[in-house]
Parts: sequence; C-alpha cells; structure tokens
Amino acid sequence: MFTQYLLEKMERSFWPYVSKDVNDPKGCWIWTGSILKGYGRWSPKFNGISLYFRPHRLVYELWYGSIPDNFEVHHKCENKACCNPSHLEAMETGKHTTLHHKGREYIKRPYCGKGHRFTPENTRLGSQKGRYCRACDYLNNEKAKAKRRER
Repeated sequence: MFTQYLLEKMERSFWPYVSKDVNDPKGCWIWTGSILKGYGRWSPKFNGISLYFRPHRLVYELWYGSIPDNFEVHHKCENKACCNPSHLEAMETGKHTTLHHKGREYIKRPYCGKGHRFTPENTRLGSQKGRYCRACDYLNNEKAKAKRRER
C-alpha cells in the first residue's frame, strides 16, 4: 500500500522538482525543491505524517534496489543536488569518507549547494576564504527584497 502511494505521490509532487536540463554538459538531473546542506529534501505526507527523503537516495533505490547497510550513495558527478541514476553509485561508508576527505582540506566542487555551476562569471571569492555563488546571492537578495515589500 505504502509503495504504491509513494509512487503515485512521486508522479504528482516529486518529478516536477527534477530538472533534466539537456544543456548540462554532465547530464545532471538537478533537484530544484528544498535543499539542505547541498542535498535535496522531499517531504510528502502519508496518513497525515510528514516523511523525509533525500531525492538522490530515493532515485537510487527506485533504479537499483535498496542501499546496503554501511553504504552511502555517492554522486559520481560531485553535484549533491543531482538525481540522475547514472550518476549515483553505492559505496562503502569508509571508502566514501576517504574519497571526499583524503589529503584535502576543502573539496573544489564544480557546483554550489543549490546546484548552480561555479564558473568565473558565477563565482564570487569571499574576503576570508571560499567561493560564493552569484546566482544564489541574487536569489537570496530577491527573497529579502520581497520580504521587505510585504512589510
């Protein structure tokens, strides 16, 4: 019952949040819904109870089956917001951690947490350290302006 409900719910309220941009050179399917720490977050309700799913994990399980214990879903494209099943693979937790932290203080990812590509035109360097996404800056400024107008 729950599986059928979830599949029907996905047709109505999950897939509309996945952008399959044919112009993306990597072929990423970007989650455009809620994002938390760079990863997508989908929260449908079942019998009045909110459920929380990571879209990339849900897509992996739909395509390949359940994720084994002590495994993580690794984004081969290094874009946390990507839901393209061909970009996802199950990887042992220890190996996954080593891959992302071995000898590196900061991983230079090609995308920001919302899935925008870091390009020279879309990257702002911080006064302290790190890179910032100009597209996200713009969206955050627009949200702030809209809130001020509501007052």
